[in-house]
Amino acid sequence: MSYIKVMFPDNVERGLKFNNLAVSEFFKNVNWERYNDTANYAMVWAGLYGNSFAKREEPDYTFDNVMDWVDQMDKKVLDDISTVLAETQKYKDAAKVISDVMNDDTVTNETPDEKKSELTKSLATA
Repeated sequence: MSYIKVMFPDNVERGLKFNNLAVSEFFKNVNWERYNDTANYAMVWAGLYGNSFAKREEPDYTFDNVMDWVDQMDKKVLDDISTVLAETQKYKDAAKVISDVMNDDTVTNETPDEKKSELTKSLATA
């Protein structure tokens, strides 16, 4: 399952589709230095973006809207969305690459930009 429908704080029900584009969008938008602070924004944005692309619909939201909505969402809703993302094969593959890269002793002394570059290269081949 890579799809979930959610009632957003603006009282519009929207779908989030975690296709390959959405997973790539998640990793592009999360801030690795502030992962815990940015992951939910990146996740919801990515799911909405993936769904809009799949349905060939123009987005009716901005990243700024998404941030405001996420700040208003219940933890359970965010956990449900996170579960759908985590179940996708592309995310599982990428999570393994990230884990491998982050645990690689040759990477631990690199700057955040060097780590991000290494992750980007690794994710492109995942």
